[in-house]
Amino acid sequence: MNQYLVVGIVFLVVIALLATNKKLVETLKNIYKIEELRKRIVRFSYRKTDGTIREAIGTLKPGVLTMLSASSKSKPRSQGNRGCVVYFDLDREDWRCFCLENFITIHP
Repeated sequence: MNQYLVVGIVFLVVIALLATNKKLVETLKNIYKIEELRKRIVRFSYRKTDGTIREAIGTLKPGVLTMLSASSKSKPRSQGNRGCVVYFDLDREDWRCFCLENFITIHP
């Protein structure tokens, strides 16, 4: 079988899966948005486990983390749960986490 045909079929299957699984599409979009945390300090919102909306200012940018975590009350939490994002919260001056599926948006 022609390798281009195989790639085309795989591509169509992936597109079909994405089209039928909105949650997967949203998760992929969120992963892309959360990469901004690794690049800079951002203001963003997510839904907490109790259902309330939390607006946070945080980062995962290595240069900033080195400076901030020195004054932090605790060490970063390990990513125990798959799909959790651990970030440094500049308002609380400590480490926080949220589930990727609960991410709402990055604010301008």
